[in-house]
Amino acid sequence: MGIQKKLNFRFLVFASLALAACSPKVVTTTPKPVKTNPVATKVEKPVKKFTEADISLLIPFKLNQLNLKTATKAQVDKADMAIDFYQGVKLGIDSAAALGLNFKLNVFDTKDENSQLAVLFKKEALKSSNLIIGPVFPEGVKYITNYAITNDLAVVSPLAASKPSDFNNPKLISIVNNINQHGEKVADYIAENYQSNTAIVVLINPKKTADEQFAAPIRNRFKQKYPNFIVQEFTSAYAFETRMVKGKEYALVICTDDVS
Repeated sequence: MGIQKKLNFRFLVFASLALAACSPKVVTTTPKPVKTNPVATKVEKPVKKFTEADISLLIPFKLNQLNLKTATKAQVDKADMAIDFYQGVKLGIDSAAALGLNFKLNVFDTKDENSQLAVLFKKEALKSSNLIIGPVFPEGVKYITNYAITNDLAVVSPLAASKPSDFNNPKLISIVNNINQHGEKVADYIAENYQSNTAIVVLINPKKTADEQFAAPIRNRFKQKYPNFIVQEFTSAYAFETRMVKGKEYALVICTDDVS
């Protein structure tokens, strides 16, 4: 091989190596398998269908004070309120039952005594109620407060016009307007149906605590919203009669809870 051929051969080898060094390198990678966590299928428990509501009715029949064999008409008449109330509740439940709802009604005589309520608190039928209607009067509603909260029982106050704050019971349902709302509506009615230049508003207010609770919102309503009306107060109907003016028109409001 001549010198020239050797040089050409070396140049070709050198060029080949140089091209090999400058060529891009291709790296082949194998993707790693991705781990997937199995999705847990949530099995929902069947919801227990509510088929029947237990309602307990607490009203003062006072059966312990009534002897049907010897009772007078006046004594029987005292039980009328409780009987009428029971019939009204029964009528409401029957109307709801006609819509396909089911109820079980438990009726208890409270005798209008807190000591009797304490006895009833031990009954499982009362504790397992879905709803309690009563007691009827405010003192009983106050007495049942701790029992209702402890056992998570909804209690309906059916008649008491007391303010909800008087009971401090988050489980209490009041269906009657409170005493302030009653007083304001009485004042509104008088203002709408009487003329301030011809009528005088008279409150019979013996000033007992319960009497003042009803008189105060009426008085304040006239002062704030109907200042043109004259409002007079007397401690008794007799005191008012001695001060009546002939020819004057009066709107008379009996604020006392004393029915005697």
